[in-house]
Amino acid sequence: MICEMTFAEVTPLEEDRVFRAWLARMPGYRKNKIAALKHAESQRLSLGVGILLWEALKARGADAESAEFAEGPWGQVVLKDSGIHFSLSHAGNIALCAVADAACGCDAEQIGRGGKRLAERFFRPEEQEKLAAMEEDPEAWQREFAVIWTRKESYLKMTGRGMSLPMSSFSVTEPEKGIWYSAPETYGEYVMSACAGGENEPEFRWKKVEIERL
Repeated sequence: MICEMTFAEVTPLEEDRVFRAWLARMPGYRKNKIAALKHAESQRLSLGVGILLWEALKARGADAESAEFAEGPWGQVVLKDSGIHFSLSHAGNIALCAVADAACGCDAEQIGRGGKRLAERFFRPEEQEKLAAMEEDPEAWQREFAVIWTRKESYLKMTGRGMSLPMSSFSVTEPEKGIWYSAPETYGEYVMSACAGGENEPEFRWKKVEIERL
């Protein structure tokens, strides 16, 4: 199985003409989600992940414009009757999308937002030990915190459970059988991770793309 992750800066969507042109292409579900957001920055990010999913579906031969979405058992949004699984995330000005033929999850975070209290609250002892070994190098500590955090978020999205499953209840340094994590992808001040489930280890493919100025 191949799990494809694409990411992009949403800066082009700051131009109103470009924003509106892309918004017109989005399915009703995404338009409604964007309309419900109050801040322009949040709207750009929501549209950005929508564009990445739209392009990923087209690349797989799906009709992106007429794609139908439904609510999964844990409230997550899924594609109806397609066999295509996806996950979306954003941070700062980065939008991220993962697509696979089996359950997958992805997450993006800015480096430098970690803290010991968060690690003690949400990380397993073995994950905290890994961070403790880096205490003399604050930059390495912060990056590793972001890697662990994004892997945990990716797992939660892959399962569909979200925060109904406590972060401290599972380990990403000693994952259970059938759970696979991508090597972390670093872009500027961001770290991104992806997770997929399956009997065999998937091939994770990362790609940075540019949002076209329509």
